Amino acid sequence: MPGGVTYAAPSVISARREQRRRLVVLVLFAAGVLPRSAHAQMSISDLPARPSLYVEMFGNALVFCCSLNLEVPASDHLLVRVGTAAELFAERPYRTESVLMTMNGLIGTHGHYLELGAGLMRTTASDVATQAWHVRPTVDVGFRTYSHGTIHRITLTPPLPPFDGSRAGRPWSAARFGVSIGRTF
Repeated sequence: MPGGVTYAAPSVISARREQRRRLVVLVLFAAGVLPRSAHAQMSISDLPARPSLYVEMFGNALVFCCSLNLEVPASDHLLVRVGTAAELFAERPYRTESVLMTMNGLIGTHGHYLELGAGLMRTTASDVATQAWHVRPTVDVGFRTYSHGTIHRITLTPPLPPFDGSRAGRPWSAARFGVSIGRTF
């Protein structure tokens, strides 16, 4: 042909169109019929375990104010929490510091969850006089909500008498309530 342009025969063009149509039908069929994973079926608002960064007052870090915590999901209903805390408003001889790591399980749906957690804490709160670091177990039971990228938590940390140390008998060696607010990402 003049100019080097070639044309496909009408039968070749219709065969290509038919192949594309079949491919599109096959893809649509596979997308609608084949099973999908739970993550693909859930919206992000239904996932209980979300990465979060939050500040907690009181709580299981054994300080009045404040702990900074990072939570990372280990599964859909299990979080790993790492936090650090220091009493910001206490004089140096009475300032306690803590570092904690817990596993928190979540039970619930649609942004409202019961939280059950346990882990270890390294703290000076058990021995204020010498500021020595001690490792002790910690547990918490609480309630959390996720709403518009914000996390709210209220927790109860029961006392563990064998580990209360020199603070035994003081008001803060009793059950501690924690209040948290932060962001999910």
